[in-house]
Amino acid sequence: MSVENVVLPSSTTSGLSVSLHPLPILNISEHFTRIRLQNNVSLPLIVGALLGTQTGREVEIVNTFELAATVPTNGGAPELDQAFLTSRKDQ
Repeated sequence: MSVENVVLPSSTTSGLSVSLHPLPILNISEHFTRIRLQNNVSLPLIVGALLGTQTGREVEIVNTFELAATVPTNGGAPELDQAFLTSRKDQ
């Protein structure tokens, strides 16, 4: 797939405004690098949650946290650890 098929023309606007703070970018990069080095794989599966606010068509992402997930041996979709998610949401 080429980039031209994914990116909308500059004349197209959706009215959606997204603000991404630097902290989520650093968190995701750090988690990816840590898992990659710990597991000695080039493209590890990482799963996480984005935290922020939405007011109408304005979205602001201010933080993230990683989620515990397991990948079934049959190649199915990752399964989230619900207890871990609940404990992280409550922090």
